[in-house]
Amino acid sequence: VRIDLTASAFEWEGSRPLASLEDGIDVLVGKLRESPSVLRLTYYDKSGDGDLASARMKAVEDIVQKKWRSFGNSRLAIETRVVTSK
Repeated sequence: VRIDLTASAFEWEGSRPLASLEDGIDVLVGKLRESPSVLRLTYYDKSGDGDLASARMKAVEDIVQKKWRSFGNSRLAIETRVVTSK
C-alpha cells in the first residue's frame, strides 16, 4: 500500500498531522488488518527543510505503529522516503 503525503496533511510549520490524516490512518490500519502488506509512505517536500520532513514522516509512522499495535503483536512493515523538490 502506497501513501503519498505533502505539507497540506500537517499543521502549519509543524510535524503534527492534521486530524483528517489521523482519521485516514484509522481507516488505513483497519484495511491493512484485513490483508497485511507493506506500507510505503512517501513525503513530497517542497520546502527543502529536511529536518521538518523527517519529523513529519516519523510522526506519521509513530501514529500508524501505535494504532497497529492496538490490534495485537504482529509486525507491520513500513518503508518511508522523502522526495525533495523545489
